[in-house]
Formats: sequence, structure tokens, C-alpha cells
Amino acid sequence: MKAHGSKRSVGILVAAVTALVVLPQPVRAQEIDFTNTVTVAAGASVEMPADEVSVGFGVRETGPTATDATRALAASTQAVVDALRAAGVGQGDELSVGSVRLGRRTDRFDNFIEYVASSSVRVKTGDLDALGEIIDAGVAGGADSVSGLRYSVSDRTAAVEQALVEAMKLARKKATILATTDGRTVGKAIMISEFDSRPPRAVAVRGTRSAGGATADAASFIPTEPPILDAQARITVTFELI
Repeated sequence: MKAHGSKRSVGILVAAVTALVVLPQPVRAQEIDFTNTVTVAAGASVEMPADEVSVGFGVRETGPTATDATRALAASTQAVVDALRAAGVGQGDELSVGSVRLGRRTDRFDNFIEYVASSSVRVKTGDLDALGEIIDAGVAGGADSVSGLRYSVSDRTAAVEQALVEAMKLARKKATILATTDGRTVGKAIMISEFDSRPPRAVAVRGTRSAGGATADAASFIPTEPPILDAQARITVTFELI
């Protein structure tokens, strides 16, 4: 019985070893022959007009106590928001209220005068033609100042993708020039590296208007044409040579 048990153990061991031997070996990646390649670097910039804009409204209130000042600020801020909503700011637009800042105003001898509370309301819209109406509505609703015009591109990803396409076209053109000089032909791209790609950056329009002159100066506060922004892409490509 013991002898039979030993033979069975040996048989199992042999089978296991055989199974290990017949396991498929991992396939090695095909090595690239860089002696028949050309590597080029290319960069492209794609320009496009801004298609959205944001504007900020400052709200400020005072009071003998911190509670009085913040309560007055809350009411004034809500009035600005309501005026903007009534002017059509809504679906498709972004409307946000900034955090409250509270401080003490004193005279030159550091004697307390009153508490000062301030906040801001910011609107972002894709309707650039409505910017003047939005500014007028915010001021009419009680905003103390208008500032922070920022123009941007809504689809930043698509802008970068377009720049990458143009960079790839340029890379192949440069590789073709080099290959033709040596009597060769450019084949497929076998290695592509992207670096330092940048979406369009928002552009801020400098300037602040107080409530007293905001409506009258709205025309000069807004650019006649939306600014031109640009997306950039830089790549390195290795092409095979035929």
C-alpha cells in the first residue's frame, strides 16, 4: 500500500511539472529600430474668440453692530441677486455669491465708528450681447461697484484637441521635409509624446466702476469685440522611414 501511494505522488508531481513546462511564454514587445526613424518636435497655437464672460458686483453695508451690518448686507445682496434674476440671468448662466467680509471702521485715533460688511455677486454668461443689461440690472439692484470682467472659452478641452491636431500636421510636415532631403519617405508614427499643452486662459479686463457711474460708463467698460484667446499644444513624434 505504501509503495502504491509513493507512485501516485510521483505521478502527480510529474503531471504538475509537465503542466508548468507547457505554459505559454509571455510575448515580448516588438523592439523599435531607431536607425530607420526620424523624430521631430512641433507646436501649434489655435486662436478663437471668447464665448463667455463673467462680471462681479460689490455690495457693502455698515451698522453700529456686527449683527446690524451683516443683516443689512444679506438684504442688499439678495436685492442684487433678485434684480439679476429679473433681468434674465438664469438657466445656462452661473450666479454665485461670495463670502462675507466683516471689519471695523475707526477714526485716526483708532476710535470705533461702525462695522463694515461686504460681499460680492458674480455672474457668468455665454450671452455676451447681454452683458450691458446685466451690469445695469446689478447696479439698479443696489450694487456698490462693478468689476472683474473675465472673458474665457467655454469648451477648453475642444480647444486643446484642435491645437493637438494642428501640431500633429506640423510634425508630419517637418518629418517629410527631413526625409525627402535624404531620399526617404515618411511612414506611420510609432511614438508620440505630448508636453506643455495649454488650454485658453481667461483674460481679465482691468477696471472698476462705482455705483454712481457704473450705468453711464457701461459702454466704455465693455470691449467692443470679445478678446481673442489661444490654446497651445506641443508634441514630439517619431516616424518610421521607408
